[in-house]
Amino acid sequence: LLAALVLTLCLADPVGDLSGDASPGDAPIFTRKVFPESSPLVCATFISHHRMDLLERTMRAAVRHLDEDEPGWLRYEIAWFDNGSGDRAQRFAKRVQVEHPELSPHNLGIPAAINALVRRL
Repeated sequence: LLAALVLTLCLADPVGDLSGDASPGDAPIFTRKVFPESSPLVCATFISHHRMDLLERTMRAAVRHLDEDEPGWLRYEIAWFDNGSGDRAQRFAKRVQVEHPELSPHNLGIPAAINALVRRL
């Protein structure tokens, strides 16, 4: 019996710099082998505040690792909470395969984001 594992990565810009947009266009940022996953064993969670460029690189790396380096029986889902990144997060959300996206209009902080994700899962 495998218990669900939650991996949390917090991506924030502590000084509030808005530089670094996600890559341009409407093309998908990545394509997962299975999406959506109906019975995941692992939930990779991401918390962000502005840095869509860093979030994009990190999500790509996580998906590549989970799809290519982990055993095929390891089914996973992705949850993402964005802390007030506005239009950038809206555009980013349209281009990623995430089972549980949550986009807050305000920066609620990391503890509130974690609580929101835990309640949702």
